[in-house]
Amino acid sequence: MTRAVLAEAREIFLLMSMLVGLSGLSLAVACGAVIIADNQTQTAAARTVPTAIASLGR
Repeated sequence: MTRAVLAEAREIFLLMSMLVGLSGLSLAVACGAVIIADNQTQTAAARTVPTAIASLGR
């Protein structure tokens, strides 16, 4: 009986650790995607701003 309980507890611990690991990995991927998108937005904005200001002066 005790062995069965320990085996179940070990299995639950393994599943929980896998879940935490996958959650951390998905959070890291999401953060990376946000950082990449932000950098691309800033690059596009940096290219667009001088053109927009120059067209206002004409």
